[in-house]
Amino acid sequence: MTIITLFTKTNKKKQITQIKQKFRSYFENLDIEENILGVNTAGWLQVSIEGEDEKIAINYLTKKIGLCPIAINNLNKKSQLKGLIYKILENKKVLIDIGVFQPKITLATISTEKLQEQLIESKKNSLKKIVSLFGFTEGLPVNINLLNINYEQNFVEAELSGSQLSLFNFWKKSFLERLIIIGSSYNEVKKTISLTRLGKDVINLESLGLFEQVLTCKLGTDAVGLIPRVGKILRTAKLIVFNPKKIHLFLKDQPQLLVQ
Repeated sequence: MTIITLFTKTNKKKQITQIKQKFRSYFENLDIEENILGVNTAGWLQVSIEGEDEKIAINYLTKKIGLCPIAINNLNKKSQLKGLIYKILENKKVLIDIGVFQPKITLATISTEKLQEQLIESKKNSLKKIVSLFGFTEGLPVNINLLNINYEQNFVEAELSGSQLSLFNFWKKSFLERLIIIGSSYNEVKKTISLTRLGKDVINLESLGLFEQVLTCKLGTDAVGLIPRVGKILRTAKLIVFNPKKIHLFLKDQPQLLVQ
């Protein structure tokens, strides 16, 4: 038997039931027995896997959901990791939960200067502005690269990964607004689209994680206008707007840096 810590956070019985249902579809043809043990003190979901196809099941979960590194000693500089935005410290930095909780919780830090460099072409502006433009919020999944690890001081410095920047660039270039939904499953959001008759306003539904989804609006549809209709059904979900037009206008209106 192997106990693993999945890279997903939940403390809701409904979501744990949904995960159990997913496991049935994942493993229906495998010779294993899986058991959800609950969440640990850091909030991550722990599962036991046992059986002849144990390795196959674990590899599948690693690819499909991801596993927590657990300990800082398991981290390697320049590696790419999944993360969840843990806290935004105004005008200072963004803290990312990367699933390290032994011997204590260790968060990765992305500085305001790094985000300025990566997202707004090195233009000096506040972290608050970057957060507003790109829809950063607690619980949002992001992919990061590790830049520096201090094992003794439990300090990790990071930046957004190439894949994360590519995703933001794709969203930005599409000129289509998106509604990010944190705290609901794919099936819940899909059902909500049907109940609210949003099919005429939405062209795509994609997952960032088990309980993090993104609705892509049709051209001419404002994501903010969907919030009352979606929020009426998904009452406990967090709803965030990604508006490419605002990003383009911001970058266009900023003075260009002088090159010496």
